[in-house]
Amino acid sequence: MPSIRVVSWNIDARASGLEERIAWLGTLGADVVVLQEVPRSAKCLLEEASGFAWGELAVAQSEPATPGGRPPPARRQGPAVLGSQRVMMRTAGQVPEAWFVQAGGRAGLTEEEVRRIGWRHKTIYVDVSVEGAPLRVAGFHARPGSSGLGWVKQLFHRVCATWVAACQGPMLFGVDANSPNVDHPEPQQWRPFMAGEATLIGPSPSHHLVDALPRWLDDHPHERRQVLAQRPDGPLAVTYRTPRSRAPKRYDHLFTTSDITIDALSHRPPGADGSDHGAILADLTIPEPARGRGGEVPR
Repeated sequence: MPSIRVVSWNIDARASGLEERIAWLGTLGADVVVLQEVPRSAKCLLEEASGFAWGELAVAQSEPATPGGRPPPARRQGPAVLGSQRVMMRTAGQVPEAWFVQAGGRAGLTEEEVRRIGWRHKTIYVDVSVEGAPLRVAGFHARPGSSGLGWVKQLFHRVCATWVAACQGPMLFGVDANSPNVDHPEPQQWRPFMAGEATLIGPSPSHHLVDALPRWLDDHPHERRQVLAQRPDGPLAVTYRTPRSRAPKRYDHLFTTSDITIDALSHRPPGADGSDHGAILADLTIPEPARGRGGEVPR
């Protein structure tokens, strides 16, 4: 069964230091990197990043440049996925726009309003093969719920969760969820900011993937005791600090299907590597394809 190193990180879209942050990724020996907050202007940097054979950027998927047409917004940002030479990319895409249009329609939005909100370019997935083993890798970036836009974030979480639930086969996703409010060690005390967020993340999402960190801590009691001694009321890890209060939060998450083995898992502190978010680093083992299983997943 092949093993891979995975990184999930909100790289921070600020132009200052962006080249250095992308270069840092090349020092990690990662096979798969899921990034959030990647601006379109970073496309060339990603394509030339050391240690990676390919990269897919969400905004380039949802708003491709058209010859002779008006250029798409250079500052538009979304998630991206990078892969090493070991990882063969089969296809790439996004959560279908129709899913967001339908969800927005149920909330009273027109199709034009849904497109203006720009949910789709906050998602990306890549189907890959590692030594013959299939894997789906997805990245999401939820908008903050500030300025009265909490309902937008809720709908985003719900649509992404519904899409994940429809996927089949080995899968992982990295997400800057801008949630939860309380990442408590006791699942019954875990609290999102708004109910819809709990469909994608948390202890009881509406899909079959599992939060890697609680799973890792359950299997490593010594590390769990260390976390409880440091932060008895959570969060389980600190990947972000809120701008005003500097409250510690775990807004960044890695979820996997249960057939993927977690061999190592660590979280970098926010600010350590040039971004206001800390990176998640994981060594994973992917299951070999079952005899007779096709590996196709919904588009």
